[in-house]
Amino acid sequence: MNGADRLWSLGAGVLAAGIAVGAWFGVISPDLRTTSTARDDLAMVEQQNAIHEARLEALEQSASLMDEYLATRDELAQGIPSELAYSDFLRQLDAFAVEAGVTIDAVASIDAVPYAPPVADESTAPVVEDAATGEEASAGEVGGAAPPPADSGAAPSAPVPYSDPLVTEQNLAAVQVTVSASGEAAQLRDFLERMQLGTRLISITGASITTETDAESGKAEIVGYLYVLQPGASAP
Repeated sequence: MNGADRLWSLGAGVLAAGIAVGAWFGVISPDLRTTSTARDDLAMVEQQNAIHEARLEALEQSASLMDEYLATRDELAQGIPSELAYSDFLRQLDAFAVEAGVTIDAVASIDAVPYAPPVADESTAPVVEDAATGEEASAGEVGGAAPPPADSGAAPSAPVPYSDPLVTEQNLAAVQVTVSASGEAAQLRDFLERMQLGTRLISITGASITTETDAESGKAEIVGYLYVLQPGASAP
């Protein structure tokens, strides 16, 4: 092979290499990057689809329980209705009185006021007093927690009441109610417990039971609050 042929062969080789490099950087490499990007986008879309499918399944499951949710809502609404329904409350009190064997002497209420969250204060704990013995018992002895022993050392502190931040004066109102009843001490305590466990939520803030020495007759005065959703406010 003479010199001219070698030059032509070398030139052809260089040209072929240049074409291969150009094809790689100009066509093949961009295509590979596009393919890689498309693969990543596909993986992201598949991940998002999986999240959406999980949410749809959760919504479908919730939809299947809608009747149960509505029943629970209606049951809770009996405790805190959207209107005062004071006559319904009075009928419930009458039923409790008949079941406990006591007589309701009077029921008084004041106008509704905006709800105020409770504060930790021992003085707000309901107290039941028996005049026959001169002893006082907390409402815990009528269904709540028993007080700590007197010799427990440091003075006990009242627990901090729980208050849901969704419940505010804008969506809830409170109506103070005072109930006076007469009967035997045990019957009056039974009446008080029935009030606390009734379908209509009533927060007992004070209760006093006074009895004669024979405990055959007594008087009870119970103070508490009924709750009602504010007109036009959405339930929390």
